[in-house]
Order: sequence, then structure tokens, then C-alpha cells
Amino acid sequence: QPRSRGLGDVYKRQVFDVELNDYMNLELEYSGYRRQSRTEFIGSFPQTNGSPVVPGTNPRNPFGVDTEWRGRFLGLAYPGTSVKNDGDAQRFAATLTGDFNQFFKADWAESWTYSLSAQYSDDANEGEAPDTDLISMQYALNGFGGPACNVRFDGPAATETAGKGGCYYVSPFGADLLKTPGTRADGYASVFQVGANGEVIYPDQATTMDVINYSVAAESMRLNDERTLQVLEGYATGDVLELGGGMMGLAIGFQHRDHHRELMVSNFGQTYRQGFLSPSLGGQGGRNVFGIFAEANMPFTDRLEVNLAVRREEYERYDSTDPKISAKFGLMDGLTLRASWGTSFRAASLGQVTGNDANSRVDQTYDPLHPDEDASQAIGTFRTILIAKNPDLMPEESTNFNIGISWQPEQFSGFQADIDYFNYEFEKKVRAESAQDVLATDPCGPNITRDTTSTIPNAQNLDKFPNCPSSVGPVTIVQIAYFNTGSTAVSGIDANFKYGMDVFGGEFTANWVSTYMMEYDVQTLDGGPITDGAGWRNFGPRIPVPELRTNLILNFMKGDHNYNLTTRHVSSLKDDIAGRPATIADIDSMTEIDVQYSYNFGESADYTISIGAQNVTDEMPPTIPYAYLARLHNPFGRQIYARFGVSLD
Repeated sequence: QPRSRGLGDVYKRQVFDVELNDYMNLELEYSGYRRQSRTEFIGSFPQTNGSPVVPGTNPRNPFGVDTEWRGRFLGLAYPGTSVKNDGDAQRFAATLTGDFNQFFKADWAESWTYSLSAQYSDDANEGEAPDTDLISMQYALNGFGGPACNVRFDGPAATETAGKGGCYYVSPFGADLLKTPGTRADGYASVFQVGANGEVIYPDQATTMDVINYSVAAESMRLNDERTLQVLEGYATGDVLELGGGMMGLAIGFQHRDHHRELMVSNFGQTYRQGFLSPSLGGQGGRNVFGIFAEANMPFTDRLEVNLAVRREEYERYDSTDPKISAKFGLMDGLTLRASWGTSFRAASLGQVTGNDANSRVDQTYDPLHPDEDASQAIGTFRTILIAKNPDLMPEESTNFNIGISWQPEQFSGFQADIDYFNYEFEKKVRAESAQDVLATDPCGPNITRDTTSTIPNAQNLDKFPNCPSSVGPVTIVQIAYFNTGSTAVSGIDANFKYGMDVFGGEFTANWVSTYMMEYDVQTLDGGPITDGAGWRNFGPRIPVPELRTNLILNFMKGDHNYNLTTRHVSSLKDDIAGRPATIADIDSMTEIDVQYSYNFGESADYTISIGAQNVTDEMPPTIPYAYLARLHNPFGRQIYARFGVSLD
């Protein structure tokens, strides 16, 4: 498990207000941050992208014949590897605001104001990840390891001899890990040379580590991801006419956005020589977007208020016009009914459609042809997942409907209840295909790359897949792509109950917030079936959807003292890692409790000290095949913290 530690996060924001005249104001803003962190990994990742061969001529090969080797060369017995992950971002903005009555001496101009702003922001993240160079490791297994061994592009120089001079053998076998089993005090035995009489000679430990660092943990994949955004926007707001419940308000405006992204990858990171990590390609891309919008608020009576809005956005390849209508009606004092309907539009991200870079990741998958892999037992292999861009992706479209009620009874002062039903109907939602579903559907198809230098012993299920030959090698790469789904839907109920009262000289509030998912459609393959994922793990698309999430927040504030207790609950899930219907046990629910005390002090309460604990009862995430659900459950256990804050306003 990698271990991260922050070396420093610095954030700065500065705002300057300039009053140009009685009607006009200019605001200049700068904000930025700098992040530095280090991640400590185990000595090396497992070599899953290829299978180095320990030659029969390696003196520590106990089999005496060429032997395919799979595993992790540098385990916990070896020193870890530390890599950096740094980032910085900055934003500049200038906003001009003013009143229309500076230019127009008319009654209507009294209520009209305008805003015009320009923004520029950039974000850069630089990171690295260590990995084994499979070719360097293969040379070391052959006896040509270490920085002093003259290995050129076409192999070892003619003057070099395996395991002699500046060249060393390495052994990946556990029996050769330590000179004295159970202790590192006497050093490692995995690096050696061969004497004149064929005897094994171990170098000093400094030389041993030089050979290991050069030949086994020799490379680091480095990425630099830079993004820029320029925005020019403006709007005007004011009253139009008087209605039964007040003045009708109107807002109109425009926005222009210019996005750009560039990804730079080190040479090693672009190759298939990496033992575990997946290759990425650098590239760049961008796009321009122009939009206009209008919104009107119409209070027809003291009880009925209607809001109308419309927005149009134009991209290089497509455009969209989306309306929205919402209404609020007071049924009686303290009881309000509200509803809304509208359409929305979201274009695919730059990383999904634009540029000539390529993304990838490493994920555990289960090969239906391999007799040693079993999804139900989480026995699989980490493999490279290549994610292809899709420039033909259409934007996501949805129709949204919501109806709700708010109740604030006069007889029960301090109490408020809000209950809403929501429904989203999606068309062409952007998804990445499930690597597991691609592999399980056609394990010998064009999107699957298998090792051609070795075969799977006793391969199974070959007769079930017509694309498969009589013998196959292990899977090394699964290629997936982004696609637009068919019609999918999400619906559920949001509930929020809040109560506040004055007690013991302070203010007490209790807030209970819950979401119940009634429907959550999922599609994992282009043209594949649509299934309801509510209450399921949804292993293929990695979208766990519990039916119930609920939080209870209790807070007591008295003067400069504040006490808080939060309880968070996530309901259980059915586990479909082995398909549906579920054939293994459900994933348990999880409940956590957080507490915090804070104290404000100083002349204007500018200073705050907070102490607290997250997950006080030290609950661990439910155990499941393949570790835990990182998107849903907290794996860190109890965390105790202290904070000090300063307000410089």
C-alpha cells in the first residue's frame, strides 16, 4: 500500500477593490496554490506486463532450464521508493461592475446593473511513478546487470562476459533474497557474480544496491499535465415590470471560454518496457465555446413565483439550446410546494475527445480463459488498460424533473422539513467501457492483446469463444473506449429535516440529510444491455450505488465555542463481481462518527483552534473480493487532528 505525505500546501488569495466613480467599480483578484507531496511505494511493482525468463545458465536457477518468471522482484524486504507529486495553479480575474443610470437618465435604468469580467487560469501537475524496465531486468537475469556493464542498443558489448567484471547476475527467487534467512543484517543475496571455478561471489551491499537500483528499479515514468482556461463573460440584470407579487426581474448575458490542455510524458513512460504501469502518450488539444443566456423571475402573486431560463452554447461541432422552468407555490403559511423541469447539456471533456495524447491505467481483471483466475474469489491479474479517445462523442443530454415540498410549522418553531423527488432521463451519456466486460465478452477479440511468447496451461472455455485459437497466451493489454450510452435514468428521493433551538445559553441544531436511490441505470458496453444499478456494487463500470445514504449532524454553539458530531451511514450493496444474480455475500453497510470542537479567539475572532477525530469508533471498510470500495468507503480508520486557522480579512 503506497504511503503519502504532504511536504507543504500553500494557498494565497488577494483582492483589490478600486472605486472608479459613483457608479462603477473594478475588482482585481489573484489566487494561487502550490502543492508538494511525496509518495513512498514498495520497492517495485509486480511485473504483469511481461514475463521475464530466468535462463538455464543463471547459476541460481534451481530448474536448470529457461524458466518464465512472474512476480514482484523487490518486496517488503527491500527499501521502498519515494517519488514526488507536485502541482501549482494560479488565477487572475478582473471584474467591472456598474449601474446603467450612469449612461441612461430614465426610470428603468435605476434598477439595472451590469458586470463584465475577464479571467485567466492555469494548472500544472507534475508527477512520477517508479517501475521496472523489463529489458534491463532481462539483461540482469542473463548476467549483464549493473551500471558498469556495457550494454548497448544491440545488446552486451562483445568484451563483456555474463557475471564477470562489471556485469552481475540477479536472482528473483525467494531462496536468494537474504544471505541469512529472516534477517537483513548480513545483506541481500539476489545479486552475484561467478568465479573462475563457477562459484557464486556476492559483492558488498553498496554494489548490490547499485545493481538493483539500476537494473530492477531503474526507471520512473514522469508526467506533466498543464491546462489553461480563458473566460470572458458579462451580464446585465434589472426590473422589467410590476406583477401581482412584485417586480419581474430579468437577466441576460454571454460567456466565451477557451480551453487548452497539454500532456507531456517521459520517454520511458511511452514504452511497453514498463513492468507494471501502462504506457501514455503526450499530446495537446483545445476548444472554444460561446454561450448566451437569459433568465426571468416572475412573482405573479404573494404565493406563486415562476422562474424561466434558457441557455444556448455553441461548440465547434455542435450546439445546444436548453430551457428550464421552475415554480414555487405557497399552499398555506409554512407549507410550500415547488417543482422544476428542464433540459441540460454537457460536452465530453478535453481528455475524452481532444488532442493526440493517450491515457491508460492499471486495473485488476479476470480472464475467463485462465483456469487460475476467478472473479468470485477476486483472483485476477493487474493488466494495462488502454483508453482510446473518441472524437465522435456527442454531448450528454438530459431531461430533469423535480417536485418537492417544504414545511415550517408555526406550532413547532425551529423545525423545517424538505422532501424532494428527482428524476433525470439521460441520452448519450458519456461512459468508458468496462475493461472486465470487454475481456469477458470477447477474450480473443481485437481489443485484447495476449502474450505470444508463452501459453496458458490448460486454458479453459476456448470452445465458448469462436475467435479463440486452440492455445492462447496470458492477457497483457485490454483496450477500451469512451462511448455514448442509450437512454438511461436516475431517480430518487432527497429528504432534509432540520431543527434548531436555544438551550443552555447557546444554539443547538440537528440536521438529518438522506438520499434514497430508486433507479440508477448503467450501461457498460457500446450497444450493450442497460441494467438498474441501484443497490449494487456495479463492478464493471466501478460505480457503487447504495440505495441509502444518510447523515445526522448535531451542532451546539455557545459564544466562541462550537461542538459538532456527525454520523454518516451508507447502506449495504449486492456484489456483482461474479455477475448477476449475485452469487456471493452482500457488501455490508458502514457507519462512521466524527466529532470536532473549535474555539474562536482574538479581537475580531480572527483565530480558530479546532481539534477532532474522524471515524471515532475506528470502523474498517467492509471486506470484499478485491480489497474495498475506494469510491464509497473510508479505509483510514480513526484519524485524530488539530488545526489552527487565521483570517486575514
